[in-house]
Parts: sequence; structure tokens; C-alpha cells
Amino acid sequence: MLSSNLIGVGHTGKSAAFWKTACSEGRRKACESYLYVLGRNCQGNSARACFELGQVLTVELAVPRDTVAAGKSLWRACELGLSESCRSMTLLVHEKGEAAWLQACERGDGGSCFILAALLRAGNGVAPDHSRAVEFLQRARENSWWRGCDALGHSYLRGDGAPADVAHAIASFDRACAGNYAPSCAAAGLLYTRESGGLSDRAQQRFQRACAYGVAEACDPKEILGRFAHFQSSGFPPAPYLQ
Repeated sequence: MLSSNLIGVGHTGKSAAFWKTACSEGRRKACESYLYVLGRNCQGNSARACFELGQVLTVELAVPRDTVAAGKSLWRACELGLSESCRSMTLLVHEKGEAAWLQACERGDGGSCFILAALLRAGNGVAPDHSRAVEFLQRARENSWWRGCDALGHSYLRGDGAPADVAHAIASFDRACAGNYAPSCAAAGLLYTRESGGLSDRAQQRFQRACAYGVAEACDPKEILGRFAHFQSSGFPPAPYLQ
């Protein structure tokens, strides 16, 4: 997130609204502080802050416009359920195309690789191409973007864009779990349970990690196994399809 580049800026204990006003008044470093506070709040899962940050980064301020960072912020707000941010992301993609995120992905930015994959899967702003989406998810995995690694596991599980392969799905979920991505730990636990026909030690270990990382259902294996029938749902949350 952008905020990591602005640590040490001004008196950032003030609210985003304070710095927005100060920025509009041309006060020294106020715009940088405004972006810093928005970025910090976005990292704290404030959909509204992510949305506002994305909007600000699409226009010239006292800092350069940044299409890639804007897209990531709008995307995050969309994932957090803010529908207007999904629409803004769609408009941004239609305006800019995929070039900015493609270049960032090629430079090793896993988040941009993941965004490209989801756009390609949904066909928003670009022609739908599920096979190419899987290629970008693989790049996201190689660049340690665990959300993309998790989505890759679901693609293998469903045979979406690549041949169905449970072993590859488990490997992707385990890799994301090792990166502390809780939903992947739960997914790996479910697949290990399915493989063994019962609650194996490996499955139990994955559920314990998922529980420790915040998946409440995984704290009680009986509860999460009761939801097993729904496991093969999409690895992408509904909002980021940008429909």
C-alpha cells in the first residue's frame, strides 16, 4: 500500500478529513499526509478509506497520479463490499486498459498480477480468458501474493482455466497457508479430510492454523466440515468480478 512510502510524514495523528482540507489549501506536505492517513486506514480494512484513496490517486495532487496504486485501492474497497468502488474500478480499467497492471506484474508486483487475473476471468475491460487468468495467478503465487495463490488453488479444484488437479490445488492452498493466508489453511484442511475420509493429522493442523489466523469456523472442525458441501465455490469473492 502507498502508506508504506510515506512513513514519517507530518502530524499524521489528524483525521483524513483534516488533511484533505489542508491539502486543498496548499499547506506544506498536507497532501502526502492525507494519502498516508488514507492508506493507513485502508490497511485497517476501511472500505471507504480505500475508495477515497483510489479516487485521489487517479487525479493530479501534490503527489504524482498512480494508476496501479489507484486500482489496488479501488479493488480492495470492492473486495470489502463497497459496490461504488467496483464500478469505479471498472471505469478505470475501461479508460486505462490492462497495460499499467501488466507492467507492474512483470516487475514482480503480485497484487497487480492478481487484479489482471480477476479482470480476465470476469471479462471487465479486457476480453475474458480463463487460461490467461490462471497464468497471472501463477505469477501472483510466485510473487508471494497469497490471495492469488488461494484463487489459483480454487481454479485447479474447479478445472477453471486449467485441468482439474486436486494435488495442484492442495499445493497452492498449502503454499498460501504457509504465507499465513487463513482461508487457504481451511481449504487445505478440507481437502486433506476429503482425501483421507476423516479428520487426519494434516487436516487438523491446517484447521488449527486457520483458526489461529482468524477463521472462526475452523476452530471447531465439526462446524467447518458441516459446510464442506459448499467448498467448491469460487475462489474469487463476489464483488471483485466487477459485474
